[in-house]
Amino acid sequence: MEKQRMIKLSSIIVALLIGGGLTYYWVKDEPKRELNAVMKELSIKTAKELAQKLPRIQGFEDVLVVPIVGGRDEDTRLKDILTNEVAAVRKYTMKDWNDIRDKLEDGPLWGQFIQKIGIVEEEPPKTLEQAKKAAKVLGTAGMNLDGVLIIEGVFDQGPNEDALGAKVILTARFFNLDTGKELKEEEVSASNGIESAWNLLYLTHKLDSFGFISRFLLWIIVVCLQPWLLINLCRAVIRRKKNEWNMVLLTTFTIIDTALAWPLLMTMVIPGLMGIIFLVIIFGIAGYYNYDAMDYIERRLL
Repeated sequence: MEKQRMIKLSSIIVALLIGGGLTYYWVKDEPKRELNAVMKELSIKTAKELAQKLPRIQGFEDVLVVPIVGGRDEDTRLKDILTNEVAAVRKYTMKDWNDIRDKLEDGPLWGQFIQKIGIVEEEPPKTLEQAKKAAKVLGTAGMNLDGVLIIEGVFDQGPNEDALGAKVILTARFFNLDTGKELKEEEVSASNGIESAWNLLYLTHKLDSFGFISRFLLWIIVVCLQPWLLINLCRAVIRRKKNEWNMVLLTTFTIIDTALAWPLLMTMVIPGLMGIIFLVIIFGIAGYYNYDAMDYIERRLL
């Protein structure tokens, strides 16, 4: 009897664990997808270019900025990037729709009332008519807007996960709420894409995906084997007994080694001061090794 009770109890516990696990699996929130490294940099670069192109417009002080991209997690990341970059250039006193709704909710009773009855929509205005209607209601609640900046985006991550063929196209349109017109002459756009596998941004992240240790070992192998794979060339040059020819060959080997360090060790990042110092050190190390290899060939292998 006791054994049957233990079996029954164990069965119940196992069933509860399995049921709980399955329930958690089905109801848990999926983690939000992030932009891959290429798309993130592409988005930031395009957003910065657009923000720099935005004109300063007379009478445009308090401006509602509305990024229109899409509803995916990745699109939300682009919206955040756009909002941050427009705010960073400080050309307008930027208003964000979510901030406006939060202020209304935390503000006076009238603001809470107009939000609760649905006059202030959850989604920001996307046309001139919607913007005029929203501005009128917000003005009643003490929030005045001079205009609306709508940024329409094309956000294509390309056919593959590595972002080859990806593109980001942004177009900024201005709506003057005082005149009720779109300022078509002020419209600006910016775009960037990964059109080729030779794109520097694409190559940088593609190389980085292989891991530093793998790239470092490959560089070491190339540096170490180069004089020996080309030993016949080394012998031919050394037999000439001319220091200038030896120096040309030594310098050529060392330049090749240093040039390879840029993609393999630095993943094609444009070097700053520390990067230049690093390449100088690499040049010295590679030069010493190549000199020692050529010296050994001259002494022992001619």
